[in-house]
Amino acid sequence: MDQSTGKEETHIATNFNMPQLSLTMTEGTIASWLKIEGDHVEVGESLVEVETDKVNIVLESPVQGRIHKILAKTGSVIKVGEPLCIISGAEENLSTGQEARTTSAPGGTASTAIEYAKTQAGSSDKLKEERRKFLLSPAARRLAKEKGLDPRKLEKIFGDYKRRITSEDLSEWLEQKPKMTPLAAKMAEELGISADSLPKTKDQRITARQIELLSQEAVGKQIDRSAQIKTGYKTEATRQKLTGIRRMIGERMLQSKSTAPHVTLNREIDVEDLTRLIEKMNRDWGMKGIKFSLTHFCVLAGARALELNINANSSLEGEELVTWKEINIGLAVATDRGLMVPVIKQANLLTVLEISKTSAELTQKARSGKLMLDQLQGGTFTVSNLGMYGVDSFTPVINPPEAAILGINRNVQKPVVLDGQVAIRRMMCLSLSFDHRILDGAEAAKLLADIARPLEEPYSLLQ
Repeated sequence: MDQSTGKEETHIATNFNMPQLSLTMTEGTIASWLKIEGDHVEVGESLVEVETDKVNIVLESPVQGRIHKILAKTGSVIKVGEPLCIISGAEENLSTGQEARTTSAPGGTASTAIEYAKTQAGSSDKLKEERRKFLLSPAARRLAKEKGLDPRKLEKIFGDYKRRITSEDLSEWLEQKPKMTPLAAKMAEELGISADSLPKTKDQRITARQIELLSQEAVGKQIDRSAQIKTGYKTEATRQKLTGIRRMIGERMLQSKSTAPHVTLNREIDVEDLTRLIEKMNRDWGMKGIKFSLTHFCVLAGARALELNINANSSLEGEELVTWKEINIGLAVATDRGLMVPVIKQANLLTVLEISKTSAELTQKARSGKLMLDQLQGGTFTVSNLGMYGVDSFTPVINPPEAAILGINRNVQKPVVLDGQVAIRRMMCLSLSFDHRILDGAEAAKLLADIARPLEEPYSLLQ
């Protein structure tokens, strides 16, 4: 009986193994542990956050008991089927090497692990470190890392919190201006010290003495830097191991370029009418919080073009060509953790309004790390937009095992001949990469033409 919960605990030792969450998954990376050794867990309680080739996911405990042993470190790459931790009942005293029952996360979820010995000498420091990791949520830890914040200092600042610190808590704290005494504020203004450069505290005010010390430190750094330059000082590069989603993206891109013979076709189209239509729709719908973009129309045009070019909605599986009945469009989204491709299901059956709403929801979830696994699966064609970065043309890499990907470039005003007259029109280049094993050049050219036509006659996409 667990005295803290009054419930009977599992007395069968359980090996919690890394499950396979998708057909392409072979391994996962441990992002963070949410429990430490000795903690009680209930069935379905969050245990560990794992990065897969698709998404970050929090794995849940399949049984009730206590964390007897964590077997995988944070940041380690664990293959599918390998053990992550051992969960035992409260009265069990498992010896090293004793066998445990094996299980994986329920419902196709995954899990990974961290290894440290709480019972060994010096374990108190490791226990504090694990508690510190638990204080900050995974999103808050990523934000702290981006801002160069020391978790130890954050632990002191937020030490009175009775719950986990979220990224929203940390963002709110970062946006606050440091509190200073009147004399400190005057000294900072005279010395040209920006408030953003001052150390943040939760309640205490910065004193004049702290401003003085900061000024002396800044002068000292300038002197040191000048000396380094005179002696031929060279900056050193930083090295960071390629892990997690970034490594998985690299592997998939290498797989795509190595296995699929890429060919890219470019076609310039007139988007003057489409641009004006989007501006009008945004004026009409803007008050309702709905925004339309070129991407939404390209997704719809691409989905309807696939209806006319069904071979492009195919994949190669071994020596078989699989043609999919559903047309599901993947939308490439840049996030802080790398490229994510959430999927708009049956996009050919949707209106541009429904695509706009679905796209906004998926993009927000992708950037906040809240995508569900099924929102990343089932894509049959992908759309990627680099136009906002001023790109005129690029070669998009096919998202395996799909047959093609559409690249959207910037739209820019150009002089063109229209009905025998020179006119200034908004023009845009579409870039279509296709797998030449699945599509011939003529087939791909027809697909691109069928995408381009409704974009030049945009009102046809509203029908």
